[in-house]
Amino acid sequence: MKFLLRLFGLALVAVALFYGALSLNLFGTPPGPGEITGEGLSQEVVQKRVAQQQNATGGDQILFGDLHVHTTYSTDAFLWSLPLNGGSGAHPIGSACDYARYCAALDFWAITDHASALTPRKWDETRAAMRACEATSDPANPDLISLTGFEWTQVGDSIKNHYGHKNVIFKGLADEDLVQKPIGAGGLSAIAMRSLIPEMPAVLGLLDA
Repeated sequence: MKFLLRLFGLALVAVALFYGALSLNLFGTPPGPGEITGEGLSQEVVQKRVAQQQNATGGDQILFGDLHVHTTYSTDAFLWSLPLNGGSGAHPIGSACDYARYCAALDFWAITDHASALTPRKWDETRAAMRACEATSDPANPDLISLTGFEWTQVGDSIKNHYGHKNVIFKGLADEDLVQKPIGAGGLSAIAMRSLIPEMPAVLGLLDA
């Protein structure tokens, strides 16, 4: 009985220390969605792009997009981005918006981070960040159309029960156009995403002070 009481007391102390460390922010602050550093492209640039395409195609306009974009809100992308793994650091949604507009020169793009990694906080921040990205465009003639979505991932142990990856993309950005929380798949999918990545060193958590 004394042993159980001591064990219970230690557990209470551990919980108190944990929440005390949280309140003092000793574990750091979770990375946010980042900032969109640039503005939308000017109408002059947009019209010039359209004219070049139409001249090359005989009058047709070609739209280029990417409907499968991950940020470091996805567990696998986050792990690969860690400097401990040779990565260059976090690449949040704000960076993805700037990249789509200025580097990839896309006409449309969709954020599709893994649903199994999107906590309520991340999903709220994702929706807000995608609205902010869309707001940088001229609504009358946008240079970049931003779409919100997530990637549903299911892993089975045979071809009969393995469905893989499905991107779910919504046509609107308002709350009524989006689900209140991403729909994930449990079971082997979650296990594979969280623990069956052999390239990740087992002591990664200990190394990352």
